[in-house]
Amino acid sequence: MSASTDASAQVHAARQPTLRALLVRHKLVSLALLVMVLGFAAVVVPEVLSAGKLKITDSTSCSAWSNARPNQWAAYDRLYLRQHRSLPDGSVSPTRVQQAVNYGCLRAYSFDEADTITVLEAIKGEY
Repeated sequence: MSASTDASAQVHAARQPTLRALLVRHKLVSLALLVMVLGFAAVVVPEVLSAGKLKITDSTSCSAWSNARPNQWAAYDRLYLRQHRSLPDGSVSPTRVQQAVNYGCLRAYSFDEADTITVLEAIKGEY
């Protein structure tokens, strides 16, 4: 009896399914899995490659502003002053531009409007 148990264990060990055998046996499932992996890669790879390349403009939302980096904020400060000359209060300091956007966007967040309010609207207090 012991010999047959050993023989059946050896046969079972020899029949362990491999990944290739499973993929060949279940072609439809394999194809669906491949499509899902390619779809995931098509969505994730461009996002990863474009991370950090956000260019902030007047139409950028407060949500996007909060995800930007300090160098991107500084670039917008300079862009704003070049295009608009000064803040509504007359200030021409890049630091004040950043403070105005942060204050306005903070207010927009408190009203749950950060996705719809732009940085220009935040500066002007239009939220």
